[in-house]
Amino acid sequence: MKKSFIILSLLCGALTLVAQQKVEIVFNETEYDFGNIREEDGKVSHIFTFHNQGAAPFTIKMVTASCGCTTPEWTKAPIPPKGSGSITVTYNAEGRPGPFHKGVTVIIGGSSGDITETLDIKGYVSPKSQPLSESYPYNLGNILFRSTIVPFGMIPKGKTPERQLEIANGTNEPLKLMINAPKHIIVQAPALIKPNEETTITFKYLSNQIDKWAYVDDEVSISVNDKPAGKLNVRANIQEDFSKLNSKERMSAPIATLSAKKINLGKLKIGGKYTGKLAIKNSGINPLLIRSVVAESTYMKGSVGKSTLKSGKSTDIKIEIDATKLQPFAFYKTMEIITNDPTNPTITFVVEWQTVK
Repeated sequence: MKKSFIILSLLCGALTLVAQQKVEIVFNETEYDFGNIREEDGKVSHIFTFHNQGAAPFTIKMVTASCGCTTPEWTKAPIPPKGSGSITVTYNAEGRPGPFHKGVTVIIGGSSGDITETLDIKGYVSPKSQPLSESYPYNLGNILFRSTIVPFGMIPKGKTPERQLEIANGTNEPLKLMINAPKHIIVQAPALIKPNEETTITFKYLSNQIDKWAYVDDEVSISVNDKPAGKLNVRANIQEDFSKLNSKERMSAPIATLSAKKINLGKLKIGGKYTGKLAIKNSGINPLLIRSVVAESTYMKGSVGKSTLKSGKSTDIKIEIDATKLQPFAFYKTMEIITNDPTNPTITFVVEWQTVK
């Protein structure tokens, strides 16, 4: 009986050791340059191969691309030790002439927790022969822009992703370009654009340099030949990166609990300003940090009494409605609370009311 107990203990210890093995994934390469490709060729693909050099199996849980122009496909089955798999990244060049640099985020799940890796593809798409105005529909001071929005999508706090925006000089004269951006957005752009030249502006987002969370919309001012020409919108969704938390840290993490998922403010007379509130509690162990309260509409505003809650403590979420310019209507709007709760970092609740004369 004692011998069996010893064997069982050794077996449990071995299983625990295996469970604690870190993921050891090795890619043959993490960046691929397609070189010059033609726009009319459409989709091009590259296969990234990886190997499991650890002692425990892992799984590719999710692969996400930085934009809809890039599509990933990957090995879904668990990868055993010394096994291998692949991730195929496809870029659609149709309608996207010019240089490109796209990132793909890989989430790998193992017994000791998730880790992330980033794969990059780049290249240059030779455009179809067509007027510049057809490829660049936005005109700011005679500089043509493919878009006036620079979408970064979801950015884990601390990361510094880059995006590019294609521009062109639609005139027969050189144009002087100047750009003024917030301090957390680094812009690299040519100072002078030659006649009929196509080039790019590179935006680098320093997420650690901004105190805001969730959805952030910034304006970047454009001047051409020393005259204001318009603005670009840089959009990002800043989220905390919980992928490196271990099991012990998750067990002691804060837990955000709302007193209600819906609040009805009743009938509000047009022309006034009104408030309501609900409570948020930390049902976990470590302090709960309330990062931000984000409203769906401009006539709504959310604020928090205390931004840090110790275990078991509560505070009020204040909801403000500005009905001075609203019309008679039954409203059903959402607000989001951004916290450091790794299980539920974004909590959504509904605010209802009816405006009356």
